[in-house]
Amino acid sequence: MAMVPSRMASSLADTISSLAACSRAADGVGMRYYLSSLSCACALGRTHTEVLANARVGSRRGMVPLADDIPGRTILFGMVPGELPPVDSREFDMRSNRLLLHAVEQFRSELDIFLGRYDPARVAIVLGASNTGIDEAQRHVDSWLDVGAKPAEMDFSMIELGTQADFLKKTLGVKGPAFTVSTACSSSAKAFASARRDRGRSGRALPLRDERLPRAWRACAGRVPSARA
Repeated sequence: MAMVPSRMASSLADTISSLAACSRAADGVGMRYYLSSLSCACALGRTHTEVLANARVGSRRGMVPLADDIPGRTILFGMVPGELPPVDSREFDMRSNRLLLHAVEQFRSELDIFLGRYDPARVAIVLGASNTGIDEAQRHVDSWLDVGAKPAEMDFSMIELGTQADFLKKTLGVKGPAFTVSTACSSSAKAFASARRDRGRSGRALPLRDERLPRAWRACAGRVPSARA
């Protein structure tokens, strides 16, 4: 695994510094939209300050070896280091939501002030994401293939892209629209654009980005679980 090139670390550092400083850009009608609070968690660290520091020195702390995903091979996979906060609801208890909760908790004090100013019915959740519940779904599918029956605890809603937006809506107690934008790598920008457009309906919108790359699905020798099982 190569170290992070200095130009890449510099670019990432510049990006995070700009976001943290709340760079502002005016839209066509004179209204300013900006990033008022920032959180970050990835293989480089659990907070944006950790990510910035580790990117600058080319840290590989979050690259962990996995030996059980691809038969006969050990691969390196980037994972957020450390434990994530628990999710109380069984319906929403999955790693993607724990990761989202960890990110939200980083600016929870500012968020609580924001939520205290507005009617919950006038606050929307707009989330950018490309997958959800992948870890749990993978384990359930593996079990399904091994025993021939769908696990009782498996619910297909765990891999629905809207699940994370619903989770955050219930966690924060807001009553406005909640939806997920999924356009691969452009989801981040699309979430902000969608949140801006949604202000006409909800009054206030929280644009957020939660992204996780799915781990490699274990080879199953051509076996596919039956939808009837």
